[in-house]
Amino acid sequence: MDPSRCDPALAPLVERRHAIYPTGHSPEWNPPVSWHLSALTAAGYTEVGTLWRGGADAAVAALR
Repeated sequence: MDPSRCDPALAPLVERRHAIYPTGHSPEWNPPVSWHLSALTAAGYTEVGTLWRGGADAAVAALR
């Protein structure tokens, strides 16, 4: 079980994510982290970076 489902603040967000993506990652489109960082930079964010990586998953953050 996903531990975030037990967190009172995260549980509603996890449920919402599951409602939107019931099967998880899309096998048709899985761009690399570099694509996301480039898109954020192109959108005007001045600081972009990878916070976490785990296999094909990653968390990125950006600041304007």
